[in-house]
Amino acid sequence: MYDFVPIAVILLALVGMIVVIGRKIPVLAELTNTPPAQSVWRTTLLRLRRLAGRLPYQRYWGFALRVWEKILRRMRIFVLKAENKSAAWLAGVKDRSRQVAQRSKFLRGEGIPLKVDVPAPATPDGELGQLLAAVRRNPEDAPAYLALSDFYLKRGQLQEAKVALEKLLAIDPAHSIARQKLEQIAVSVTQPPEAPV
Repeated sequence: MYDFVPIAVILLALVGMIVVIGRKIPVLAELTNTPPAQSVWRTTLLRLRRLAGRLPYQRYWGFALRVWEKILRRMRIFVLKAENKSAAWLAGVKDRSRQVAQRSKFLRGEGIPLKVDVPAPATPDGELGQLLAAVRRNPEDAPAYLALSDFYLKRGQLQEAKVALEKLLAIDPAHSIARQKLEQIAVSVTQPPEAPV
């Protein structure tokens, strides 16, 4: 029984091929022997090749090839310069994008510290003088206000820290670290101090 199945499949395939070829024979018999029409571009190219074959080679072709070589070299130089310019532009855009992303992460309070650009101490108080000078120099500097509030919190000056954090929130209302610290200050102010035992 297993030998009969492959033989039957082969016979059915042969019968199918004979039917298909039998249906195509009348169509093939009606075809004419004329070659297909050539396109306008192909005939134009053939004419140009024949014309070029009649030209003296050394006198004209050498000159044409040198001109073509110069044109290609200049095009290559132009493309390389354009590629270099676009690569430099792309590197600048990536760098600027990285800086903006880092600043926005910090301003959202995701803890990426930015350097506070502070000058040398303006007052004898040292760190406080630097922070106040940075705030005076740039009133929109959120990291400077955050550092100033940290300084006041370390010293226990809650009212000054609160003022610095409120100014920071006026600059950036979405700053989550400033909000957390302001809530901590509010909780510590509302709790009465513990009596010594």
